Amino acid sequence: MNAEFIDALSRDFGKLLLTPTSSTSKSACNNHDVIIEVGKPSNKKSFNAHSIILSARSEYFRNALKINGKESRQVEEDFVEIAAKKTHFKRQIINLLEPNIIPEYFKILLNYIYTGKISFEPHNPDVVLYLLESALYLKLTDLYDFLQTHLVEDYSKWLEEKYELIRNIIEANDGRDLKILTDFCAMIQQKKSEAIFKSEDFAKLDKDLLITLLKYDALDMDEIEIWDRVLEWCLARLPNLNKSLAEWSDSDFKLLRIAIEPFIPHIRFFQIPAAALDTKILQYQKSFPECALREILSFHLRPGYVPTILQLLPPRIRTHLEKIPDYKTIDSLIIDDSHVNWLSNSIENLSYDTINNNFEYKLLLRGSRDGFTSAAFYNICVDNGPTIIVIKIAGIGELIGGYNPLNWSSFGGFMSASNAFIFNLGKQNLQEAVLSRIVQEEVAVWCGRVWSGQEYGPCFGLSDLSIIGKNWKAQKISFCNPASYEKQILSTTDYFSFEEYEVFQIVRK
Repeated sequence: MNAEFIDALSRDFGKLLLTPTSSTSKSACNNHDVIIEVGKPSNKKSFNAHSIILSARSEYFRNALKINGKESRQVEEDFVEIAAKKTHFKRQIINLLEPNIIPEYFKILLNYIYTGKISFEPHNPDVVLYLLESALYLKLTDLYDFLQTHLVEDYSKWLEEKYELIRNIIEANDGRDLKILTDFCAMIQQKKSEAIFKSEDFAKLDKDLLITLLKYDALDMDEIEIWDRVLEWCLARLPNLNKSLAEWSDSDFKLLRIAIEPFIPHIRFFQIPAAALDTKILQYQKSFPECALREILSFHLRPGYVPTILQLLPPRIRTHLEKIPDYKTIDSLIIDDSHVNWLSNSIENLSYDTINNNFEYKLLLRGSRDGFTSAAFYNICVDNGPTIIVIKIAGIGELIGGYNPLNWSSFGGFMSASNAFIFNLGKQNLQEAVLSRIVQEEVAVWCGRVWSGQEYGPCFGLSDLSIIGKNWKAQKISFCNPASYEKQILSTTDYFSFEEYEVFQIVRK
């Protein structure tokens, strides 16, 4: 027979932190051997603690006590009443200094160390973030995921506004132990790039990150607005140019030119209305490379002109993300709304700059949740109508998959379909995406769990996307070899395994 009395244990350990009163014995409260001075001189407080508990609960304190315990011990004398007798004993006290933590929040974390319980002010994300930073500092590992999840689930919009601050915290910790926030920032970076552009910390954004954002097609802003923000970013780094443009010298324009030059290839100047050129671009013409400015003007003033120096990039994909109150719009770990828009346009054979909200993507299967086996696939996905399968390839991270407009079946044979396709969504953005439509319609899709003693998953074409094996995550025997579809979707015919995969039922709204 087993029983647990965790609440009682937590309660009794919490008594060790109490100040002695008539209802608590002095021995229970004062037999500490550590004094921790917390905070700066203007706000400092001392906390009594016990080295054995600190060491057991925190790697930080375990190391600090090893170092400081040898150097900062002092002897204190005390009397304890035992069996109505006063007993004299000496204690060695270790003194620790923690000036980098605010005492009010250290008290919360010290209570957690002793009791395993945490309680803090609700509705204040600043407090949650500070507790997370302090938990990282003290290496209270069990708190990491709890506090990160609390921030992401309850304060996602606040996190978007503090995007650069959150990224700095992640980078300061080398991304270690902050996977939830790291994944959230990656999602924001790609899926809601416009929120980053409009955040209050935008001017502090790293240059390489800003260039990455500018490369995204699904950046839901007018190009002129994007240019304005990039210009603001550059000027924020040139405080000497904070004066009227009429007062700028040639040297001032040269400084701005150096600042904006890395961004010019990624701004879609050809999508900016000609009417905005005068007030938004020509006033800074001395800061533009002459060849780039000439191409921008020629494109707008000479019908049919084709630029040869600046790349003629497509218009941004204007999405509906601003209408969505939550940061999640599809239940997926591997694709986002820009991918959904691209796939929906592929189904309907529409231009990729079309905002396509015609389909609902219902998650049927996720490998990490339901298994990477043919049994799992055919038990869950048969007779669910049109589906899209998306695979994240282990090791290289590319997203590949296929669209089956028919019902999956386990009968064992090929099915004919005229509008099936396979695809590669690339790694970074949809400019790298590959769409490959069926050529040999009679072998568009293979259905069958077992054939000639080998287990199969969903397959497209004779060998264009072949999913093979008993466990597609553990076994590296699936492959893509062009045969029945227009294009090869992988640059190699090497075998691969899955990192993750998802199957979505496609339902027209």
